[in-house]
Amino acid sequence: MGHVSVPWFIGGDAIASDRIARVVSFMAAGGRQGVLHALDCRVLALSTPGAGFQVMPGVYSINLQSHGNENYVGMVTTPDIVSTTATGSSGGRSDLVVFMVKNPYDGEENWDIPPDPSNGPYVETVVIPGVPAGTKTWSELGQLGTAIPLARIDFPANTATVTQSMITDLRGGASGAAPGSAPVATPPADANQTVLRVYQGGTTPILFTPANTTPIVWPGNAVFNLPVPEWATSFTFDIDIKGVRLSGGNVLGVTSLKIGNYGYSAPTVFDINYTGSISTETISGGGSYNLSPAMRGTVVPFSFMMQMQPGQVGTLGFGGGSYFRLWMFFQAGPALT
Repeated sequence: MGHVSVPWFIGGDAIASDRIARVVSFMAAGGRQGVLHALDCRVLALSTPGAGFQVMPGVYSINLQSHGNENYVGMVTTPDIVSTTATGSSGGRSDLVVFMVKNPYDGEENWDIPPDPSNGPYVETVVIPGVPAGTKTWSELGQLGTAIPLARIDFPANTATVTQSMITDLRGGASGAAPGSAPVATPPADANQTVLRVYQGGTTPILFTPANTTPIVWPGNAVFNLPVPEWATSFTFDIDIKGVRLSGGNVLGVTSLKIGNYGYSAPTVFDINYTGSISTETISGGGSYNLSPAMRGTVVPFSFMMQMQPGQVGTLGFGGGSYFRLWMFFQAGPALT
């Protein structure tokens, strides 16, 4: 028959398979892999920096590469000290630090049975030396094996000592944070922060015309340098531009929020019909975005971008009586959808 004959959990003399147990784990994690809490399994320099690093205690889950819908769950109970190799004068090197599961009973992954089959180890902290610069995920390497990335260590030339500045956090969140977005600081109790920015138009209107068919910052002052909390993993935003004057014809275009040099939010369409005379309109935008680890604890410029679709004839003006409002909500958790 097509079923696995013993589902989770029958009891009695019935024996559920290891694969069914891993499916339960996969479902409990919602199909996600990574660390459970913000401070779990951090990769840190040694207390006295030297030729190695330490992986701090924590809980993690790792999805199987060989079978879909299954994962392993494990934990680190004391710091795991791992050695590294120095670089020479020929240049620097990037190493990827991963947790790797070595299951010899999985026919797809040819691992040896450990000397102590009862106690393993079946999982290790592994350093993959010489990965491409900027590597962030295990899958980028195209290697067989079941693993999750924890960090990348970027060594300059002629370097043996690992310092914290050389370590890039790559942990993902099994509890819901997007891959690569585990917080690197303890969130406050409410784990959120709201930011509000408002400004008004002046006597000389700032125009948005049919010629603006590539994205521009509009209105011209719509750039806000905001500090990103160290604990935040995503944000949600909402923008209203009220008192905008429409003249000359219909307008159709898109808005988005540019996040420093990291990317853009998903676009929001605006479509305003001209009624034959100048009118006052509102343009709105909003969405959510998962933060890059590099953004946390830094000041990032957020720019409101607008783009007119080709073939429009109307013009928008932001002037006296107009105002712009940005509401932003930083949070420790995945972007809202």
